[in-house]
Amino acid sequence: MSSLADLPDLAGFFSYSRRDDEDSDRSLSDLRKQIHRELRTQLGFELKLWQDTEAIPGGTEWETEIKKAISRSVFFIPIVTPSSVASRHCRLEFEAFLDREQALGRSNLVFPLLYVRVPALEREEQWRQDPLLAIIGRRQHTDWQKFRHRSLTEAEPKEKIEQFCRDIVESLRESWISPEEQARREKERLRADAESRERAEQERRDAKEAEAKRTAERARRDQEEQERLRKKQERRRQILNRIGGIGSSPIVLLCGATVLALVYFLWSYTPTGTALVTSSQAIVTAPAPVYTPPAPANVPFAPSADAAATALLPINNFVCAFYQLPNKINTKKVTVLIDKELDGQKDIIAQKVQQRGFTLATSVMTYKPETPDFSGAVSQDKGANLIVHCGRSRYAFDNFSKGRGITKLP
Repeated sequence: MSSLADLPDLAGFFSYSRRDDEDSDRSLSDLRKQIHRELRTQLGFELKLWQDTEAIPGGTEWETEIKKAISRSVFFIPIVTPSSVASRHCRLEFEAFLDREQALGRSNLVFPLLYVRVPALEREEQWRQDPLLAIIGRRQHTDWQKFRHRSLTEAEPKEKIEQFCRDIVESLRESWISPEEQARREKERLRADAESRERAEQERRDAKEAEAKRTAERARRDQEEQERLRKKQERRRQILNRIGGIGSSPIVLLCGATVLALVYFLWSYTPTGTALVTSSQAIVTAPAPVYTPPAPANVPFAPSADAAATALLPINNFVCAFYQLPNKINTKKVTVLIDKELDGQKDIIAQKVQQRGFTLATSVMTYKPETPDFSGAVSQDKGANLIVHCGRSRYAFDNFSKGRGITKLP
């Protein structure tokens, strides 16, 4: 329902004092009829305007019918006179419609019409003390005092009635929601609020459960990590216990690792099973003797494994000492001469020299004692097996069996 004017059975209530109507030759009844006709004209359809002498059948209970009529009315026109203010029935009608107005959710459906002067309404300190007069005094009312002795057919009273009815029609056409619709909307609002609170509560519960799951997951991962670390430490402890017989001290382990690294470094530059030489002293370690079966009769003698290993000693010692040359020479191009004892090791010597980063000026050559260039060198350093020419410098390598190393020749 968009407004009160759209109600199918629109009705209003005309409240007056019957004594005033009789004393004025029913001029109040005529005024009610004129207002009814003007409202019907402005609204464009029929409506009811209750008046007790016309609307209430004879012999019925008056108070019950009045309340029933007021419960169906949507506007109220009280005729204010000293008699109506003092009338118990008029007060009952007024109070009943105030309840109806409140039930409709409105506060502008009472249209007082001051018909006869009421002195109490002229003094605020008086009308505020009377509940009925207080309502009339606070609301806008129409003053009809100067028109009550004039004919309603005159233009000025007609214009006043027209304006009075226009105020009523404008109030009835204001936007309005019926009590039923208000109740339905209020119920819907409460339901929506309840659903909103339920959703919010559910979201809080879901968030709490999600947080609990995340906390449990973090706790599980932390526990797994602690278990992993514990197992790792347990495995480490077991390994240390297993090697406890050879010493589990970190210092012992560090020393062992250092020795292994040193052996690996030296071993990587020498053939397997040959000698290792330090910078201060040549240490020759021959491999364990290998048993060689005796040669059969009439078969030429075959060299034993000991003899082969002994033949390799000068070469290996030369290789170890040759690593000291970068600190003694400033050239990478060398010439190597060997004696007859190393004549079969030319290729090995050439390979070792090149691996060290030097370049052979010529192939490895064998010198003879009677050769003029080398006889002097040999005579100056008896026992030299190999001579290296590095530019204008010459270095002789002895057989290292006597603990001797590199010798620079003049």
